[in-house]
Amino acid sequence: MGKHKSKKKKTAPDDQPQMDQTENTENPPTIPGREKYLWIFLAAFLFIVSVVMVIYDFSLKSTVSDYDENLTNCSIMLDEAQEKLDKSERDLERTKRELQASRFGGAGENMVPPNYLEEYKRKGLDDPIGRIKRDLTEHQDIIPYQGTTGHAFRFHDIREIYVISPRLVFANITDNKVNGWMLLEYRVGDNGMITWKVVKSYCPFYDK
Repeated sequence: MGKHKSKKKKTAPDDQPQMDQTENTENPPTIPGREKYLWIFLAAFLFIVSVVMVIYDFSLKSTVSDYDENLTNCSIMLDEAQEKLDKSERDLERTKRELQASRFGGAGENMVPPNYLEEYKRKGLDDPIGRIKRDLTEHQDIIPYQGTTGHAFRFHDIREIYVISPRLVFANITDNKVNGWMLLEYRVGDNGMITWKVVKSYCPFYDK
């Protein structure tokens, strides 16, 4: 006689893992509070840096643009100044040619009557024409122009001072770059002192 043994139904081994998987799905991992704030701070910092870089780039471009504009303006001013200097030199050459044509080069004792020369000698000028020219070179203060290159205008060459009458002198002036001319009246006092008065002056750099 055989005895029948009852078999116990085994539970499926996969049931337990499936429950664990369900639990994991229902409770996803979370970022700790401190780490979350760190990421927020880092994102804000990067945003601020980006904004600062954009502003700096715009400011730099604006500054470079201003420099370029100033450089252009300076270049234009230098060109204009050079043009004026070139014109001054051309005017000087033309004036010299006109001077030679008018024979001012022979001005001197021949332009001053003998009786005036004798009078000047009695007043103490042993060499009247030479003394008049040298005296004028000591009166740079009567030149009505300021120097253009850091040097003052002056009567630089006694050979370009012309005594054209008993009362008038025609003279060249320069500041080493710009030239001009002056017509002056002179008087010889009883004590031999010479006084000067500007009649007319011309400088192409100033007189347009």
